[in-house]
Amino acid sequence: MSGKRAVLALILVLLAFGYVFTLNPGLVEFQVYPGTRLRTSLALILFLFLLSEREWDPRHGAQGAARSYLFWKHRKGNERQELAKKLLVQSRGQALLGQTQAARKLLRRASRKSSGEPLIALEMARVELFDGRFEMAERRLRALLEGDPRNAEVLSLLVELYRARDDYEGQIATLTRWLELEPNNLLALRALRDLYRQASHWAQAARVQEKIVACCDTRPTRTVEKKLLTEFRFREAQSPSQADSRSALERLVQDAPEFSPAHEAFGIT
Repeated sequence: MSGKRAVLALILVLLAFGYVFTLNPGLVEFQVYPGTRLRTSLALILFLFLLSEREWDPRHGAQGAARSYLFWKHRKGNERQELAKKLLVQSRGQALLGQTQAARKLLRRASRKSSGEPLIALEMARVELFDGRFEMAERRLRALLEGDPRNAEVLSLLVELYRARDDYEGQIATLTRWLELEPNNLLALRALRDLYRQASHWAQAARVQEKIVACCDTRPTRTVEKKLLTEFRFREAQSPSQADSRSALERLVQDAPEFSPAHEAFGIT
């Protein structure tokens, strides 16, 4: 190897050592012989590793420097992820205590440590929802849905946001979208059913309840849900919008002969 190449290789190695040492001056400890421990810089070990490269070839020196950098990057990435998780847990505790401002600060730190983490964005939206910052929370949730349209937790939180704003149509639209993606999701089905029931939309509530009955996997649960379906159909038959109340009550008596209110109403009608 020529003298110029040797000098160039040495400069590259020294630069790599200085770069790694500046970014990662972490200490490691190992035992030289029984009773004696040595603490030294991780960067120094990497530097010695570079010196052990065969010949002073710039190409081999560059390869060693690249391996050292990738090792440092992987280790630092793991450290940042662990710190982001700790900050996320701390932010949840602060949010539960009502300290939303402190929770947002922790989440911003976590976001810097782990940029683009959906879980952190979801927690930030939850904190903003608790704090009454509905528009900001909605923007974050919609951005998360663009990346993961099937995320049930995001959809559930969006429904909660619309409920806090008394936005009936927003809840219906979100639950409908959820059920287009997961038609048999019982959580979304029951939430949609309860919305229709609260609004006295008995026909829609009965239609959703039919799907809930079909999704029940145990006999006791199916029995309870069928009773609720019968009640919805009875209220639908008695609603002013029902054109043929007598026919609706007659069908109900045939389908649910044990439902006494239908017999009484059918006799009166």
